[in-house]
Amino acid sequence: LSFVRKSSPEKKAIDICETLDRTIEIIGLQGRLKEVEVVKRYRLERCAVQGNEGELKQVFLDVVTNALDAMRDRGRLTIETGTEKECVSITIHDTGEGIPAGQINRIFDPFFTTKTERGGTGLGLSIAKKILSNHHGDIQVLSEQDKGTTFAITLPRTQPHPISMA
Repeated sequence: LSFVRKSSPEKKAIDICETLDRTIEIIGLQGRLKEVEVVKRYRLERCAVQGNEGELKQVFLDVVTNALDAMRDRGRLTIETGTEKECVSITIHDTGEGIPAGQINRIFDPFFTTKTERGGTGLGLSIAKKILSNHHGDIQVLSEQDKGTTFAITLPRTQPHPISMA
């Protein structure tokens, strides 16, 4: 349903670090982080974007859940934030098995999955890409077999509004 529905117009200033923390908290409550070392490298400066928090949380849930699946719920998950010019960057790196070279160009295609036997639908990453596109953002992936995968997400920064002296 998320794939075909229109994006919610409700967008507000969102602190990406808080949204990432809430996402990790949700996954922790599912019991999937018991054997996972979560390393957070957040930029000291808070990273704010204009967006729909629920939709962005869904993006992070999809990426982190895929990372945990690739690591079989054990390993190291590293989450970093930063700012570049007018963008906020979020990188999520896992120490999982990596994505085979023959599949990496298809992972954002709707209904492409390698997890059919575990109930995968192949919609998570395609929905994540659509949500990010609706937020004027992007998602890229780098992967090396048996060394892990890194998803790099960029979103436009929220610019501080000048104070009116009227």
